[in-house]
Amino acid sequence: MATIEAPAADHLDLGDHNHHAVGLRRDALSFTETLAQSIANIAPTLTPAVNLQLVFGSSGNGTWFTYLLATLGLLLIGVCIKQFARKTSTPGALYSYVSMSLGPTAGFITGWALILAYLATGIAVASYTVPYAQTLLHNMHFAVPVVVMFFALVVGLVWLIAYKDVRISAKMMLGLEGVSITLILILGAAMIAHTGLHLGSQLSLKGMTLNGLQGGMVLGIFSFVGFESATALGAEAKNPRRSIPRAVFMSTAIAGAFFILMSLIMVSAFSGYKTHLDDPNLVALSAMAEIAHAPVLGVLVSFGAIISLFACTLACVTATSRILLSMSRDGLIHAHLGKSHRTNATPHVAATACALLMFAVLAGLFLKGFAILDIYNMNGTIATYGFLLAYVLIAVGSVVSASRDKTLSPWLIFSAVVGTLFMGLAIKGSISPWPAAPDNYLPEIFGVYMVLGLIWMFVDRQRSGPKFRLSSGN
Repeated sequence: MATIEAPAADHLDLGDHNHHAVGLRRDALSFTETLAQSIANIAPTLTPAVNLQLVFGSSGNGTWFTYLLATLGLLLIGVCIKQFARKTSTPGALYSYVSMSLGPTAGFITGWALILAYLATGIAVASYTVPYAQTLLHNMHFAVPVVVMFFALVVGLVWLIAYKDVRISAKMMLGLEGVSITLILILGAAMIAHTGLHLGSQLSLKGMTLNGLQGGMVLGIFSFVGFESATALGAEAKNPRRSIPRAVFMSTAIAGAFFILMSLIMVSAFSGYKTHLDDPNLVALSAMAEIAHAPVLGVLVSFGAIISLFACTLACVTATSRILLSMSRDGLIHAHLGKSHRTNATPHVAATACALLMFAVLAGLFLKGFAILDIYNMNGTIATYGFLLAYVLIAVGSVVSASRDKTLSPWLIFSAVVGTLFMGLAIKGSISPWPAAPDNYLPEIFGVYMVLGLIWMFVDRQRSGPKFRLSSGN
């Protein structure tokens, strides 16, 4: 079992899952700051900046409809998360919830998948800071060493904030994302003022196919992933059994409304533009400013995009480090990852490991010759696999837990079944038809990662005996 260093007394959480919460700063985050974690991990700015283009490439005029289905599906998964979040609080997030309902093996699968999912998301979004930085510098071309140093700067700043204080990171994430979203909405209104709003083809879903919808759902769900990451703050949020479920639902609803609105605006405005919306060389926010004849807004939203990408990377490190801390304290991974900083009350070892791994992968892929958009797309796709698996397991676990507690309701059954079907639609769309190279290797990479994790878990269990311990909460 991991050795937990005793922190100062005011950092102790004497409530639920005490061995998880030791060393973290309890009751530190208000509801707004808890909401900030999920909002920042979703990073709504990323959808008009990058994701919407990719979804449009599959769903076309049905882009808004794809986002509507993704929003509904994840709200239903949110109902399943609420089944746990209103009863117990823990920094282990979905990993701990699934462990309590389906057992340690299912819990390990969930945690292992989420570690990859959050890390891959962080790598994806950190990579895309480069195109917007180049745009801010008047499309200046960055030499290879400059890009690597830029990655080091972004990840280094993320590590520093994650290492220092969760309260600083939460306040910063919400403020930065709020400013960025506001600027994009203003830019969208300016675009429509110049081009008009033409919705006929979109509302009729002209040209959209079932295969296109399924393919778009993968990236549509990726636009939301991390909506559940407020659950990782169970030991640090005030009144977590109330604030965390609210944060999960509100972040999904706010982001979903924003995505649907921006889909309708951007697909309409770009329909007559010189470059198609799905052009891989298009820097969407800069093009929006050009359409709106608003160069000043273009600079501001490009800067906002960089800040949003930074905030999302920070949210990924925040969530991953707390999952690593919880799994370490349950004896499932290396004991050192379960340590918390005596002064800062943060999982500093896990946060440092996350930052180092993110930078190594970013720099390695770029030095190997992968384009930024390829790095973003590959890591985003792998991340989506991890989140989809975790969401399916939390849906199943919620029904099992409610049945065990005799609180099972028709609404929960409906949410779990339909939410799982939505996730299944995305899973099917990611592998059928089987993607072309280099994406054809991504399902295999994810599968190998999961199998290796399970092999390691079973070998370790045979060698050391059962070590897993997870309190059931109050």
